[in-house]
Amino acid sequence: MKPYFMLLDESGSLNDKRERFFALGLLRVRETHRLTDAVYRVNQRLISDMRWRRHEFKFNDLRTETLPYYKQLVDVLFAQPEYHLCVLVVDKHNPTVDWRSKFDTVWDAYIVYSRMLVTHCMGSGDASIVIADYLGKPTESSRYYELEVMRPFPCSFVPGEVLNATMIDSKAAPLVQLVDVLLGAVRYDHLRNREPLAATKAAKIELCDHVRGRLGWTTLLGDRATPAPTCFRVWEFRPKRPAQRKSEPSG
Repeated sequence: MKPYFMLLDESGSLNDKRERFFALGLLRVRETHRLTDAVYRVNQRLISDMRWRRHEFKFNDLRTETLPYYKQLVDVLFAQPEYHLCVLVVDKHNPTVDWRSKFDTVWDAYIVYSRMLVTHCMGSGDASIVIADYLGKPTESSRYYELEVMRPFPCSFVPGEVLNATMIDSKAAPLVQLVDVLLGAVRYDHLRNREPLAATKAAKIELCDHVRGRLGWTTLLGDRATPAPTCFRVWEFRPKRPAQRKSEPSG
């Protein structure tokens, strides 16, 4: 059986106090050829129509004139016969999260939250290859993201394994760009609900509504999922107890 690809991207900043939400998105697929081709073709239409030299899909760069193409991009995922997309949302205003009390650095937190999400998306007996958007390792850290993601969790419930992992610049990774846009929509919908004065961009609101409509949901908040084989899951991280330093989070 072929291993799954797990494409990861992040949105928001753990370290920036002005940003309430940090989120990680993961797309799990076994076949990538049709999906990659469809994403590429939407991007080529955008580049041709706008008469641009190049373009990278990023939720933060969404504008009114590019909104139709971002909707087409979203529709590409929902046209697939099988996929699993999961977005982990961290509300830093939740006192039980308090990542600063738990981790020494942002890099350590990013690694652990990535490992949590990878494990959460594994099925029984799965073998997976992780491809994450590139983030530079801090010079002072001895922890390499790829090795840490591959390292087994110290528990018995993990159903599968990560065979290999790498990081790649999203400019060269159409499926990471797809994750960025859908992840961004989920994060923005959380912001729209809990800090509406900070989420007023009309194009972004309309894209959130488009994603809601395709899912048949009235919101992208909370813990919810569509059934397999086309699973779209939102997972808001709510630890069962306040953070404790230097242990991987549970919940």
